[in-house]
Amino acid sequence: MATWNKGYYIQAVLARSEAKNRASGRTTRQVDNYIQELFNAKIGEWITLFDHSECRTGNDGLFHKIRKRMEFEHGINLEVKRESSTFAVRIPESIMVDMANFRTIMIEDAERGLNAIEK
Repeated sequence: MATWNKGYYIQAVLARSEAKNRASGRTTRQVDNYIQELFNAKIGEWITLFDHSECRTGNDGLFHKIRKRMEFEHGINLEVKRESSTFAVRIPESIMVDMANFRTIMIEDAERGLNAIEK
């Protein structure tokens, strides 16, 4: 028969608690996915943000992380609409038009380069 070890029990409880509260990276992955979604969205399309925690404070935190990353890494200030406990965001239409024009120019340049190689 096994005996009860108080020290082992306390260590096991602390290890479970630590594992439960450890950062898993879910929010970071969500931020990355929403930023990709913003860049792939159609001009003028709103993206509604939902955090994995399904609570208002989680949605607020997710929004602020996305907003800061867009400002610091891409230099873009998002347009924002608050919808009760969630946020809807989009890249301003003028910036989306500029990005679409830039993509068109890059594609045309690539096609010209391929045509020059074939000749």
